[in-house]
Amino acid sequence: MSGVKWMEALEDESGYWWLPQDPLRRYHGRLSFDKKDGARLELSIPIQENAPFFTKANEEYSLIHGVTSQNREVSLVNCYATRDHWPTAEIFTQSIFGHLVFDGFHLPSVETANIKSISATVPFLSSWLGSTGIDVKHSNDFKDFDISYRQPSPFTAKISSSIQIKIFVRPAGIPISGLPGAEVKIREELRLVLEPAAAQTYLQLLDSIQVVFDFFTFVCLDLCSPEDIQFEGDFNPRTLTNGETLYPHASLKYMPVYDPKRKRSPHPMDLLFKSSDLSEHIEPVLSSWLEHSHDLKSVRVLYLSALYGEHPYIENKFLSICQAAEVFHRRFRQGEYMDSARYENEVLPRLISQIPSDLSPDLIEVMQQRFEYLNEFSLGKRLKELVSENKDILLELVPDIKSVLRAIVEARNQFTHFSGKRGRNAISGEEILYYIYVLRVIVDLAVLRQVGVPYEALRKAALQNQLYRRMFRIKQR
Repeated sequence: MSGVKWMEALEDESGYWWLPQDPLRRYHGRLSFDKKDGARLELSIPIQENAPFFTKANEEYSLIHGVTSQNREVSLVNCYATRDHWPTAEIFTQSIFGHLVFDGFHLPSVETANIKSISATVPFLSSWLGSTGIDVKHSNDFKDFDISYRQPSPFTAKISSSIQIKIFVRPAGIPISGLPGAEVKIREELRLVLEPAAAQTYLQLLDSIQVVFDFFTFVCLDLCSPEDIQFEGDFNPRTLTNGETLYPHASLKYMPVYDPKRKRSPHPMDLLFKSSDLSEHIEPVLSSWLEHSHDLKSVRVLYLSALYGEHPYIENKFLSICQAAEVFHRRFRQGEYMDSARYENEVLPRLISQIPSDLSPDLIEVMQQRFEYLNEFSLGKRLKELVSENKDILLELVPDIKSVLRAIVEARNQFTHFSGKRGRNAISGEEILYYIYVLRVIVDLAVLRQVGVPYEALRKAALQNQLYRRMFRIKQR
């Protein structure tokens, strides 16, 4: 996952905990959670009770329910026992680790479709959405101000036949005027909601919302991470006196993969696309993104790892973005010189038959393995094909793109196929960073065109984008 709100570490929450299949057997314990260590539950179990469900180290539990001393319903998901010990003759302590915590309801099951919707706050999307409810009017002499707020209509798009996305702009709090000299603030909060036509499992919706946020990362050219993820359950409804039906909500806590360094929204000129730039194309593009999400998954992971992962060395980022470009080409383009069946049935046996029989068995095995891949395009040829699809754009940004591609392939080979031969020059960190910039643009353009962003819109956006222009030191026209 590409990250969620880094929830503050919970205060140690004491309470009672049990397995859903045995709700009457409850044990006292203490739960803690933080983004580094995840959830840790320390159970105190009387030895004389002979509790079979909570007595084995290395045991796994798909779901644990609990109620804290503050009367909060909690569900721990994907848990396993890490250790146990006997602090006294009457009590032994069981330590259980949990990957996920639902704070607010008891999830009935991890396998069934029991979630109505998922939502998250999205501070980075204010620049992309370009919508605000704050209006400021002032007199000509700037002595009088009128500040008003009217909540904008939500952004709505149907991103598949079964799921709808909504983005709401709301005030984070109600401003209250204070004493003379007091400061009054209006801060808006954006919340993105995914509403499926029918209930889904929590994993399905969690995957869908991450896919959507990866899309925004690509179009915003900055890591777009959800915060305060919440689920609306499709169980235990409650009817109010006015007839309205409410369903339980729970916030999700888990260990993030990517932790954004900045909490502010990027400048609008650094975005590749704003919502208004895509206008009538936004629904089909988002729908296509969701449709291609499985094939794009490896590309997205490598791309995010290269640009936003906490790698200590820039060489790791370079190799990851190289892989992202190569994997994209493998997924969506033909990458073989001839029909694979013909190569395997006609050409490969002839090549293998020509290997001298007096070589060592290990060398023969290696040569056979390499012959199996001779029909596949090299990294250099794959990059050339991707560049050719957006040649006009890339030549504007990188006029010497051909020589840069050769340098990228040579650099990748130096890192992955080390040779002690003389004549290879050391590659500076500045050069590697430049290669990352070039590969990033190649992947950006290829991916967004693949999901249906029109070429002319992409060309206009790329050549006007201030982040690209800074990366390649292009002067303003």
